Amino acid sequence: MRLRFLLQCYDFFRFCTPAMLEPQPFCRVFLDEILRDDGHLAGHAGNVYTVGGMCKGSGMIMPNMATMIAVITTNAHVEPAALHALLLSTVKQTFNKVTVDSDTSTNDTCIMLASGAAAADAEPIVEGSDAFDELAFAVHEVCESLARNIAADGEGASKLVTVNVTGAVNDEEADIAARAVANSPLVKTCIAGHDCNWGRVAMALGKCGVKFNQEDVSIDMMGMPVCRDGLTVPFDEDEALRRFEAPEIVISADLGAGDAATTVWTCDLTHEYISINGDYRS
Repeated sequence: MRLRFLLQCYDFFRFCTPAMLEPQPFCRVFLDEILRDDGHLAGHAGNVYTVGGMCKGSGMIMPNMATMIAVITTNAHVEPAALHALLLSTVKQTFNKVTVDSDTSTNDTCIMLASGAAAADAEPIVEGSDAFDELAFAVHEVCESLARNIAADGEGASKLVTVNVTGAVNDEEADIAARAVANSPLVKTCIAGHDCNWGRVAMALGKCGVKFNQEDVSIDMMGMPVCRDGLTVPFDEDEALRRFEAPEIVISADLGAGDAATTVWTCDLTHEYISINGDYRS
């Protein structure tokens, strides 16, 4: 399935976003319809539906969502219990995988509204149906796009950083390991300084307490192998500097201990972050 960005629905969110901007200057908006592999737009009971969303948040961001406000909307006709299950599952995989600075707040909100207007006379979408899976796919794509943009627009950020951890014993340990890397000030500052220092990634993994053997670890930075079997792999420093010019930096670590995997999104740590938060009340 593919996604199609909907410019015609953008005006709705354009009128809503000013209320969400204070005190942060960015509000992200994303809308989509699903285009099936057979070329037809996904829908329910012969009606095409749309999924849209808007959110804000740039600092004090780490699950459970932290200082973030998100509103997801659809005109799909879906049973309330199914909508709740869909949103809860999606938030766990998207907004709750974002960290800007490891700090959290009580002021986090994610709301999903479904008008049912796309198929008002039909039976609602229920959990376990093909229609539910299609709607879940669209909602996930919207929320993942918004979550990635929160990390990319983090306070003082110059890079979106994607941390992939594979080979963990279980999902919980994969998450702990990924967050250890994503929240490490040393990892975040080496990215800001364009320093391909994979030892800082290894340090973050080693201190986090998850189960793995050093000899089984592999680490890639920006698609370049830098560590295999726990040992350094020679790499081209000039090529690393070229790759640091990309807007997104990807760090991948395989722990070699199991089959669990996860992805966490964060950003680099720059002088601007210190300026923003050091002068926060002035």
